[in-house]
Amino acid sequence: MKLTMYSELFNIDGKIYLFNILNGALIYINDGAMERLKKFMQTNNIEWLSKEEQTLLMRNGFLVGNFMDESQIAKLYYENSKVATSKTLKIDYALTSKCNLNCPYCFEKGRLNKSYFPLTFFAMWIKDC
Repeated sequence: MKLTMYSELFNIDGKIYLFNILNGALIYINDGAMERLKKFMQTNNIEWLSKEEQTLLMRNGFLVGNFMDESQIAKLYYENSKVATSKTLKIDYALTSKCNLNCPYCFEKGRLNKSYFPLTFFAMWIKDC
């Protein structure tokens, strides 16, 4: 198992959050769990994580198989979102435009821009949730 490439760590007011860009999962990581997560990421040894942590990370899509083609999963998420019937409004935030312009849904092909979305706005958005 490995941490998905769609994971981002954020430090907001001294608290660490792990965000899954692909499915929107967001979890708080306490200091002890952060140390174990770092050890796991450095060694790729799942034994650094407790069984509860492994379960939480797997259920929220943070852990994937070592040889999984994550780009295909992203494409599947996107294709399914186009036909999903829901009364829930879906809003996608572009936190940064620093990317390789290679997402299956990208409409920015050829418009490489390496600016960042202000992290302070994202922090305020997280606090309001």
